[in-house]
This record gives sequence, structure tokens and C-alpha cells, in this order.
Amino acid sequence: MSTLDDDDEVANSDGAEIEPALEIDSVDPDTNDLDNEAAGEAGFAEHLEEAALTAAAEMQANESIEAAESAAVAQAKKKAAAARRKTTAPDIIRLAHANYTFGIDQDGASYALTHHGHIVRPLKGSRGSLSRELAALSFAKTGKTASSTVMGEAMSVLEHECEQIEPKTVHLRVARHSDAFYIDLGDVAEHFVKITAAGWQTLPGDADSPVLFRRTALNKALPIPESGGDFAKVWDFVNVPNEGDRQVTLAWMVGAIILVGLPCPIFALLGEQGTAKTSAMRFTTALFDPTTAPVRSPPNDVEKMKHATHGSRVTCFDNLSSIPVWLSDAMCRVVTGEADVDRALYTNGDLHVISTQGVLGFTGITVGAMAGDLSERCVWGHLAVIPASGRLSERDLKARWAKKYPSMVGGLFDLIVKALGELPNVKLAEKPRMADFAEVLKALDLANDTSGLEHYLGAQAGVAAEHVETDPVAMAMTERIHGPWKGTSKELYALLPSPRDDRYWPTARGLHRAVLRLAPDLRASGWVVVETKGDPQSKRAATWTLEPPAGTTPAPRKETDDDRVARRLLELGPDLTAHVISEHSGYLQRYGCRLCVSLAPNSYTSGEDS
Repeated sequence: MSTLDDDDEVANSDGAEIEPALEIDSVDPDTNDLDNEAAGEAGFAEHLEEAALTAAAEMQANESIEAAESAAVAQAKKKAAAARRKTTAPDIIRLAHANYTFGIDQDGASYALTHHGHIVRPLKGSRGSLSRELAALSFAKTGKTASSTVMGEAMSVLEHECEQIEPKTVHLRVARHSDAFYIDLGDVAEHFVKITAAGWQTLPGDADSPVLFRRTALNKALPIPESGGDFAKVWDFVNVPNEGDRQVTLAWMVGAIILVGLPCPIFALLGEQGTAKTSAMRFTTALFDPTTAPVRSPPNDVEKMKHATHGSRVTCFDNLSSIPVWLSDAMCRVVTGEADVDRALYTNGDLHVISTQGVLGFTGITVGAMAGDLSERCVWGHLAVIPASGRLSERDLKARWAKKYPSMVGGLFDLIVKALGELPNVKLAEKPRMADFAEVLKALDLANDTSGLEHYLGAQAGVAAEHVETDPVAMAMTERIHGPWKGTSKELYALLPSPRDDRYWPTARGLHRAVLRLAPDLRASGWVVVETKGDPQSKRAATWTLEPPAGTTPAPRKETDDDRVARRLLELGPDLTAHVISEHSGYLQRYGCRLCVSLAPNSYTSGEDS
């Protein structure tokens, strides 16, 4: 191969000339070396920059890993320390403040309340207490239990905070605010019912409520009431056949809600064996205040009576055969309202107050003689015997009740709405002892076109007359006093024939109290009974002015031992011998005054003649 110079001509194989190649500028070797060196330096700088960035990124990544590892170690240490740390009283107090508000009720008892709630929790205790709820919340949050010492210290601090707050009224089952009535249904969701003259509605537990409620171990839940219910279904379970008794029974149930804070009469449900007294009372009270002990044995003393009536709106005693004086007085106090002060537990000087005003009821075949002040506070329902063909098993009875229960409760609330609408129109010319209840009964009469009030007043008059006819002192007064009579209690005691076999016949002083107790029943039966107080300066005793009803004819007197001795002495006449006088001297000294009455019973119409 040959090399061509720039000036040589090039020919192809045919001999034709070939154009000369383009001329190329020549390059200086020194210049190429400089360019290559500059390019190398730029690439090296770029490489160094990339390496620096990579190193920085790797360093940053290492730092992040180290920081994350340090954070994880710190977190693990923190968890380990927390696991070793015990729950303290400040932890419980902070937990309480985050979930509850606090207050104190009208009796000085501290309580806690969930935010936007209306059911208070006692700070201490067993069922439903704040201490139990906080212990459960603390365990759910930390997985650890708090000691009893920690809980006690926390509760003491919270109690002190409660004592700095103005007391608020806390209600049991039923409350009144303005013209509306509120009923706690007692369920877990804390539903409540609002009743006004315009209607009633069931509200959820988180709805605004102007009243607060407390609950006890006795309270059971009412069903969600059924709108447009049928109250008449209750007579399938409460065996009261008389229409007048039914109206009074209905009014008692309505009054148990409307008369919150006011006296509501005692419901006496009477009937012989086989009338389902206990079941009827249980079903009746379940419509407005179901409890875990709907009917109970009567208490043995006043202390038990006080606690029995403090835990529920209604308290019913089963199968009373007699009512002693102390129980009669205690029942009257519960109806009217009472408060008792006792020494607080585990203290020497601190005081504990229990205030009660509730609704009472009792069942029985007959309760015998009742004090007038108790009978005036009672309404009566009489049960009919259930034939064997009409009886149901307890299982069937409960199943039928459960099916109709919501409807009957809704029907009762409808009747309360009607009564509230008619109450402003009630005007009674004469009001009986339980005047507020009489107005409720009249309102229901106006709403339902019934005559329950007339039946109630007639029953009260009948009870008063029965007391006068069966009470020993009233019977003695009817026997001895046939016209206007005036005298002291001592003179009345001398006039009245006391049975020698009666250990409970009052003394002269006790007779004064007996007549005071009988006075309302005597007046209801037509007697004139007026007490004139004595004069302390002249030391003259109080005197009674007594007069039986006009046209009263004394009942035939049954001959007594006194009469027989008096008749024997009259037969002896002036020939009364020393032997007879000696034989009867002790009797004459002991029963002389009554003997005089037996000798001439119709001549002693004034105490001064005794």
C-alpha cells in the first residue's frame, strides 16, 4: 500500500481523475495534551464530589440508625421503668378528674358523675361505686391493679374536693323539675323518661337532664315503655274485682310518681288465702319501681325500718297480721317524710344523716285494730278468691307479664299525662287528710269519667266507723256515754268499765293519749270531741267535752262480774251482814267506783257524778 501526498492526483482504475480529499487543519500535539489534562481534572473533581456526597449520606444514615437505636433503647428502658413503677394515688386522682365531675348531695354524701351523665356514683362502697370503676379503668390502662391503700388515699382527696361544692338534690327513681317529671328506667344505658301534661318521651342516657338520680342494690330496670300502651291489661295480674278499688289502686300508682316530695298514701292490699296477695303487690309496684325485693317481711325495729325505706321509692311488707304502735308511727313518718341523725361509722363525733320519704304498701288477710292516724293514711284494695280453674302456673304468669309489661308501663304514663292535664281544674270544697292524693284521684276522675274520689272517701268513713266499733276504749265510751259529758281524763277513767283481763287497758294518764288517738275516728263517726286545755296557774287539769251522735241508742250491755256482784248486793238490801261486807271488802276497795256504775249505770252521765 502506498501513501499519497497532498499534491498527488488520484486516478481510478479507468484512468479518470479523482477529486482531491478535503484539507484538514493540522492539530498541535501540545494543545491536545492540555485539553485532555483539563478534562481529567474535571472528571476527578466530579468523582470526588460524588464520593463526598456518598460518604455524607452514609454518615447521615449511620447517625439515623444510631439515633433510632438510641430511641428504641430509651423507649425500652422507659417501658421497663413503667413496668416496675406502681400505681399511685395521684395517678388515680388524675384518672378521676379526666373522666368524672364531682359533687355532694342533700344528705352530705359525696358522689361522682360521668361527663354529660345524670346517674351519680357514690365514692365508696360496692356496687356502682367510683372506687370500683376507677380500679377497673386503671387496670385497663396500665395492666396493673391499684392497692387498697392507694385507692383509699385517692378517695379521701376526692371526698375533700366534693365537700367544697354546694350540695345538689339527688333523687331516687322519680324526680320533679318545674312542671315536668323524670323517671330513671334503671337500665345500663341510663335511659330516662320525661313526662309533662303535653306527653311523655323516652330519652337516651347522654341527653341533657336537669335532675340527678342515685341507684341502690334494690333498683331493677323498667322496660322501655311502649307508646300507646294499654294499662287495663294490669287487671289480668292484679286480682281487684271492684271498680272503685281499681280506681283507687290506679290513683295510688299515679300518685307514687306525681306526689314525689309529697305524702302518698299507704296501699293496703287485703284478701283471704288464695287471692294472690303477694303476686298482686309485686306486679303493682313493678309498673313504676321494680326492685330486687318487691315484698319483704316487716322490720323488727325502727333502725331496720329506716334502712329498708331508704333504698327504693316503694317499700312493701308482706302478710301483716298486726301493726304494733312503733311500726304504725314509723310508717306514718315515712309517708310524711323524716330524717334521722346517727354517728358516722368508725367515728366518735362525726354525724351521718339519712332522710326518707317514700311510698309504702302492705298485704294481709286482716291487720286487726289500726291507729287512726295510720288508717287515715291508707287506701284499700280488696282481692277476690281465685278459683282453681282460673289459676296459672308461675311460669305462665311470668311469660304473660313479660309480654305485656312494656305496654302496661306506657299505659300508666299515658294516664299520668291525663292527670297532669286535669290537675289545674281540680277544686275540692273539703279536703281529707291526704289532700294531695285526693286531688290526683279527682283529676283521674275528670279524665276518665269515674268516681274514685267518692269511693275513697266512703271507704275512709267506713274504716273510721269500724275503729269506733272495735276499739276497746271507744266501745267503752259508747257504752257509758249516752249524752253530753264533760270531765277530766281521771274522771273518764273512773267512768269507763275496763276489762280486768286486758293487760293493755290504759291508765288514767294513758287514757288521755288514747282519746287523742281516737278523736279523728270519733268525729268521723259523728261524735263531738273537744279538749279544753288546763290552767297551769290554778292547776286545773284538762277537760274533755264528749257527745255521741244524735239518735244513738246504747247497745245492750253484757253482764260483767261487776254487774253480778252489784246485783247480789242489791238483793241483800238493808240486811247486808257483816259477813258479806267482810267477804267482799277487798273487792269493794279495789272496784268500788266501777261497782257504783254497775249499781246505777244510767245515772252517771257526767264525770262529776262519779
